[in-house]
Amino acid sequence: MAPAISIYSTLSPSSGLDDPTRAHIGKDYITMAGTSMATPAVAGLVALLKQARPDLTPADLKAILQKSVYRGSQNLPIVQADAALELAKTYKAA
Repeated sequence: MAPAISIYSTLSPSSGLDDPTRAHIGKDYITMAGTSMATPAVAGLVALLKQARPDLTPADLKAILQKSVYRGSQNLPIVQADAALELAKTYKAA
């Protein structure tokens, strides 16, 4: 449910990831895709949710993430951070 396609991230020039066929921004950023790109986005959002509501359980957090999803232009589920934070404020914790 997290964005994981064509995400720009930092690049160590001349590293094994420096693939010239991937889009770059200058020498310092490259696009990547997959769970390696989605995981930090979800982890950051979960940290914000826990900061806003420390009483939320892992099951609560999962439910909030699932309920804050919308279908993007390609009909793919994408979590909305702002919607998740709003829902967390009023979510009835288990």
